[in-house]
Amino acid sequence: MNRLSIIFISALILCGHAAAQTGADYSRLTADNHPRLLFSEDDFTRLKEIVSSGSDELVLKLHEHAMAVAGKDGLDDSHIEFRLDASGKRLLPVCRKTLGRLLPAAYAYKMTGDKKYLRHVVSDLNDVCSFDSWNPRHFLDVAEMATGVAIAYDWLYNDLKPGMRAYVAEALDEYALQASRLKDETWFYGRIGNWNQVCNAGLVTAALAIYERSPELARTVIEDAVRTNRPAIEGIYGPDGAYPEGPTYWDFGTVYQTLMLTLFEDCLGTDFGLSQVPGFLNTGLFKVYARGNVAKQFNFGDNSTGCAPAWPIWWFAARNQNPSLLYHEMVTLASDKYRTNVHKGFIPYAIRFAMQLETAEIVEPEGGMYAAQGNVPMMMCRTGWRKNDLYLGIKGGKGGYLHGHMDAGEFVFDAYGVRWAADINRQAYAKVENGIRKLGGKLSDLSQESLRWELMRLNCRYHNTLTVNDRNHDVEYVVPMVAVENTSERMGASFDMTGLFRGDLGRAVRTAAICDGEYLEVRDSLRGGETPARVRWTFVTEASPVVFSDGIVLTKNGVRMLLKTEGTEVEYMIWSADPLDYDSVVRDVDSAVKDTYICGFLLTVPPRSDVTLVTTLKRLD
Repeated sequence: MNRLSIIFISALILCGHAAAQTGADYSRLTADNHPRLLFSEDDFTRLKEIVSSGSDELVLKLHEHAMAVAGKDGLDDSHIEFRLDASGKRLLPVCRKTLGRLLPAAYAYKMTGDKKYLRHVVSDLNDVCSFDSWNPRHFLDVAEMATGVAIAYDWLYNDLKPGMRAYVAEALDEYALQASRLKDETWFYGRIGNWNQVCNAGLVTAALAIYERSPELARTVIEDAVRTNRPAIEGIYGPDGAYPEGPTYWDFGTVYQTLMLTLFEDCLGTDFGLSQVPGFLNTGLFKVYARGNVAKQFNFGDNSTGCAPAWPIWWFAARNQNPSLLYHEMVTLASDKYRTNVHKGFIPYAIRFAMQLETAEIVEPEGGMYAAQGNVPMMMCRTGWRKNDLYLGIKGGKGGYLHGHMDAGEFVFDAYGVRWAADINRQAYAKVENGIRKLGGKLSDLSQESLRWELMRLNCRYHNTLTVNDRNHDVEYVVPMVAVENTSERMGASFDMTGLFRGDLGRAVRTAAICDGEYLEVRDSLRGGETPARVRWTFVTEASPVVFSDGIVLTKNGVRMLLKTEGTEVEYMIWSADPLDYDSVVRDVDSAVKDTYICGFLLTVPPRSDVTLVTTLKRLD
């Protein structure tokens, strides 16, 4: 036997060993085994029994939402047209609209047998499968469209006419699977962020739906997803489950991540060990703690304060058999947000996992603190889970991370029913993208000199952090969390911010804590550099501020709080929240911030001197 033969046989043995290790079974992906994505025919039968008996309140409530969406959006007679958004690059609103029509209507047909739902699904499939493409230059569009089309195709496979089945399968093959072979458009394979999760999940959904049509290509897509998604999960969730892009993007990236893992298990009998990556099964706690006590999230980076349906939390509640993860979700479920959310097509996904909960008793989560290391280390804690209890969130990380701002060291704080320390909500992307593009820049450019950092909402001057000598933060320095305190007297964490200031300070360590369950303390230990350092200490708030000689009095909803600092002489300030008041090249791109104030103080740190600021926020009444 020659050397090449030995190498070839050895390679076959290794490949066979690798295949055996994964335990993937493709034998169930046949034409006579539909539906197979999220629900089998037996699952739908069981679900009908639960709904008709009214035996599960959570499932019943979700079902009511699904049927309401199916009756409104699913029966929308308007045709779906190929139309890019205002930025000229995204088809995403159309893709989400399609998913939000297809899945609820397909679900309603499976549950009722009413042909009106089937007719509308067929009409919508005809529309989107007649597009020239699903816009692969912005591959999130392909992924979300493929998800909706593939699941509708799978659920209604036995009810679609053969010609229609072939037409839809051809579109999934060409617009999704074949498009994933375009190297110029598929950089997401190497991304450690939501693009990797969403794009891989959309492609896997399409591959599993039409596997019997294009088995070789489908299997290649699946193998690529497993190979490239593993480092993404490790980088995103490791080691403790925090989502570095923030809670809004957690909703988006993690619902697709868990969808993909579920489909792997359902269709192939394994999730390839992806769910066992350290930190992943703990990330439900990140989402629970990212919501404060006044129905607002810790909206660092490009995130929103709004609490939309947390679709993935249903997966984690079922997987961990921990219904307390749904504690906040019950408020959202009781509202109309499940029917109006941009991702409302995922209601059947939530139903799938609600069916798996062994108990529907929802109690407060245990503990009062969540601290996590990772790409964006953070700590979130609370004295309780009620509106008037105290809540604190503080983060490190770097501005140059995906969807990042110059907000390392920033904190939010809730107490007595008010968010006192806030983070300004971001603007819609399209206007900002277009405005910066006209100035010769790109919003997605995360480099130090990017025009992105001139935006008021994104730079350090308008976050609850420090600015030194009026310079922007160093966007590549990763602010680490260096200590955590969790006692009855103090709940908080410390972050070393020194590297943000490029030599203007010799040391900058910030500690934020809830003290004695009653007030906020922010301690900044600073050391001067070789020259005097002018430090701006910023506090963004939704309360009305009035400056006094010994601090700033904040008033909101009849509650008064005093913000004051000790340790050195400072000048208390209120700055404008209107970008037009500043000499900035992007002043016309930014929008004014309504009902939000920017206050704080200024001080000078002498060269090579140590200054410790102890800033407190205490109730006056």
